[in-house]
Amino acid sequence: MGLGNPNIDDIGKIRENNGLLVVPNTFLKPEYAYNLDLGIDFRSLDNSNYISLRGFSTIISRHIGRDNYTVFSDITTPDLSTIIYNGEEVTTISNKNLGNRFIHGFSIDGFSEVYNNLKFNYSLTYTKGDDNDNYGPLPSISPLFGSLAMSYTKKDLNIKAMFKFSEAKNADEYSFGGEDGLDETPFIFENERLIYLGTPKWSDLSIYASKNISSDIILRFGLTNLFDTHYRTFASGISAPGRSFQIGLNYKL
Repeated sequence: MGLGNPNIDDIGKIRENNGLLVVPNTFLKPEYAYNLDLGIDFRSLDNSNYISLRGFSTIISRHIGRDNYTVFSDITTPDLSTIIYNGEEVTTISNKNLGNRFIHGFSIDGFSEVYNNLKFNYSLTYTKGDDNDNYGPLPSISPLFGSLAMSYTKKDLNIKAMFKFSEAKNADEYSFGGEDGLDETPFIFENERLIYLGTPKWSDLSIYASKNISSDIILRFGLTNLFDTHYRTFASGISAPGRSFQIGLNYKL
């Protein structure tokens, strides 16, 4: 069981974005999370193989999320759902307690040494939140993502290839309150309307290598984002770096 007290930002934020104005709600109450976690680990006797399986389910009571909010003392517009803010009519929303919500998912992590010098590491994470008819999808639910790494080590040479990926998160899977930044995702114009598309799926392949020149000197190379993919991880407003070449020299004093 966990307790989530609303912070100053939850209670007192005032911010306008794309015609939606977040207003304070001093009646906000704490939310509670009831968790169930199950896991299985397996490790071979020679420690060359390992796998961890985890599953979880969470019930959030009095879930805090954004929803329409009426400022009853406002008479700047005849519409109870809007006010005049900085000279413009905006719709008011606020953080509110929206009842019970449910989250479940699983993760897989592990490694396997195929040969003495060749090793694979892998991970996969899946999370699913319920889609409420009244309040829409839960915020901060990432799409399926994972990674696979292959490393080869022999004497003074180490080579590693890392593949990362994420599935897409469509616009209809974003929360109604705008917490996840749908307005920062790709968009199209259709019938004179701006339509956001959500987060596209992406993958990233990078290669790293290091060579011990001597006991005191290590030479390092890296080629990241090999295919120069333009992507952003979910809920990030910053694009990942494009293709880049790295070289470094470590010297022990």
